[in-house]
Amino acid sequence: MAPRKVTYSSCTALCDVTSLVLSPRCRHASAPRSPPLTGLHGQSSIRHMETLTGHCLCGSCRFTLTGPHNFVGHCHCESCRRATSSPVTTWIGQENGRWTLTGDALVHRESSPGNMRGFCGTCGSPMYFKADRYPNEVHFYAALLDDPDAVTPTDEYHRDERLAWMHMTEP
Repeated sequence: MAPRKVTYSSCTALCDVTSLVLSPRCRHASAPRSPPLTGLHGQSSIRHMETLTGHCLCGSCRFTLTGPHNFVGHCHCESCRRATSSPVTTWIGQENGRWTLTGDALVHRESSPGNMRGFCGTCGSPMYFKADRYPNEVHFYAALLDDPDAVTPTDEYHRDERLAWMHMTEP
């Protein structure tokens, strides 16, 4: 049997994060928008206005990001490192209502209380991170972009957890 093809769309809050089937008339539509995140130097990270696309390793799951990003930044926390088997993860924070997932249904896992991660059910690529503490945005992996050079990280998070052998230039 062929995998089920689905299209997901975002609203101002993920009403049913396990299925990501969201209604355009979501009861959260009038929820207040979170203020933009700021980087280490207090500067807003909203810079990009273009539409970006990305996909998992096998291409079964795709996403589109439209409009400004809340931030683009590197995360050094242990949780992100373990979830991606890498020394750093680069995120794009995208406001709900400005992203779309298409293709095969994702697999979801609550990685810790209040934190949900979405994966391609075919190849296992991590696709997104959603946290209760950021109710109005979803974080997508910059490395999955069709053109990863289309964004430039300007922020860095959890520097106190950075691996000693990981040397980076300041964003």
